[in-house]
Amino acid sequence: MPLGTSMDYESADSRTKGCWDPAPILKPFVEKWTSTIETPDFVIDDVWCGMVGSLGFGGGVTTEMVEFWKNALKDIYKGEEGRKKVRMAVICLLSRDGLLLRLGGIKCPIYWLQASLGNCFSCSHIPL
Repeated sequence: MPLGTSMDYESADSRTKGCWDPAPILKPFVEKWTSTIETPDFVIDDVWCGMVGSLGFGGGVTTEMVEFWKNALKDIYKGEEGRKKVRMAVICLLSRDGLLLRLGGIKCPIYWLQASLGNCFSCSHIPL
């Protein structure tokens, strides 16, 4: 189930169609969350939580939604395991491959959740 995502990877071609370039935004987080020592006191920061709320959910996000996800993210991504999880998730966004060229081979139903306005993480221009 793709959720608010492009079927293409974050390629130069996808950016000409309005998709985002994740590298300038996400690389600093990967660097910040890279550690050679244990980080038992790690807590995801408010900057990341705010980005998820604003970029991830677009312009229709409510204060209640932002608070819910801020609390959820802080609960999920805490301690050493939380730091590793969030770092891997961000690396996935930076280096993922695309599904676009494989769409013709999909023969099962797909439930694709996609925002229509203000969602920087999506590219709704790609027809299925």
